[in-house]
Amino acid sequence: MRIETEVPVGQVIDQIRFYLDAAESYHAEMNRLTFKRWHNDVVEYLAEHFTYDDAENYFVEQADLKGSSVLWTDMSDEDRIASFNVPKARKALRKILKSIEIGKSEKDDPTAEINADDDTSVLSRKVFVVHGHDRAILREITSTLEKLEFVPVVINELANQGNTIIEKIEQHSNVGFAVVAFTPDDKGASKSDFANGISEDRPRQNVILELGYFWGRLKRNRVCLLNAVGEKLSSDLQGLGYTKIDGAGLWRFEMAKELKAAGYEVDLNNLM
Repeated sequence: MRIETEVPVGQVIDQIRFYLDAAESYHAEMNRLTFKRWHNDVVEYLAEHFTYDDAENYFVEQADLKGSSVLWTDMSDEDRIASFNVPKARKALRKILKSIEIGKSEKDDPTAEINADDDTSVLSRKVFVVHGHDRAILREITSTLEKLEFVPVVINELANQGNTIIEKIEQHSNVGFAVVAFTPDDKGASKSDFANGISEDRPRQNVILELGYFWGRLKRNRVCLLNAVGEKLSSDLQGLGYTKIDGAGLWRFEMAKELKAAGYEVDLNNLM
């Protein structure tokens, strides 16, 4: 989302917090008209006070459609009210607020969130996700981060703006944490093993390169390695602690623990 406003940022943050406070008592069975009035107030505020319509569109999509296959513009007023999803509306507004707060911290002190040696620095809740070809695992990682109220940064989903891949990574590396997913996308072997028809699963070479990049930028305690290729890692990685991507999804809780150990406030109940 592009979050830009000409109104003082502190004023916007206070207003959105006011809306969130007002919605704390809302629940799925509440009076729909009460929620509709609150919803309309939020949409009007986002439309009026933000330079782009990203925040407004995001809120409408997350708060209103509830997975419906019917276009919002084709719904009757009654259907629209029935489709409101109160928990998702609050979550969407919290995410917009978090994006604004992140942008404010970057403007106030652009070095604060990337100074890995300073434990008192402001930790950005933007998390860079390094991935290979497994889109299903990528979706699970980004979904888990969003449930924990982080903002995942996925390089392939960002505009190129004429930059090379490494330039894009550098441009968007002002994050507080990185998650690197080793998935079995390639096959590799020594020359002798290859001659004997022996090979093993390996992650993409760019994934290993980007792991090293974020180790250097953030330090190892702010990089979580998720491993789905097995125990045969490269010699430089032997003995390194990592989180195994298991079918039961326990890795999501391990990743959350790594974020918490890095200094973030993390509510594991959001993963239940």
